[in-house]
Amino acid sequence: MSKNKNKKKDNFNQTMYEMFGIGKDTSVEAEAENDVFFGEEAETLDDHILEPMTDNNVPAAKPRRTQTTLLAEGTSIEGILRCDSDVEICGDFKGELIVNGKVIVRSDITSNVQSLDLSLIGCNLTGDTTVSNCITIDENATVIGNVTAQEVVCSGVVRGNINVTGNLTLNAKSRVFGDIHTASLVIERGARVSGKIEMTSAD
Repeated sequence: MSKNKNKKKDNFNQTMYEMFGIGKDTSVEAEAENDVFFGEEAETLDDHILEPMTDNNVPAAKPRRTQTTLLAEGTSIEGILRCDSDVEICGDFKGELIVNGKVIVRSDITSNVQSLDLSLIGCNLTGDTTVSNCITIDENATVIGNVTAQEVVCSGVVRGNINVTGNLTLNAKSRVFGDIHTASLVIERGARVSGKIEMTSAD
């Protein structure tokens, strides 16, 4: 837009402001004040929003949103499920779960599970579990199979061997029918273990 058109527009805006009190005051004083921030060569607001940069002055990659794959109640799947997202199972599943994320199980399933984390809530899991981080078994959950993880917090029932490279916590209502191999162990009063307990080095 040319300077003449800008000037006509400013004059019109100033007239509307003085006669009806609407619009903006485009008098010389107001224009001078506004030019500090919004002069002809001023950049847009978006130009002032800084993107995170790496050491090489390259825009940093935006963090990946955590998504969840949901197997809803009433859904039945048999086979191998592989995915990079978190998974929540409320339906029927039979097969292999290989997940690069967290798995939450709320229904009875028959599956071998490999994941980063695993939470069992009010369900029965029949199969072996291998988890990189933590397995949480609530007081209404049962695992029928071997459990391998860095950490296990158990308030329910495990019918199989437990192999933990870090810490195993057995809460008061927990029941374990199998051998335990762990680097460290916390047992609350009331917990029951039917099997051998072997403490190994955390190395």
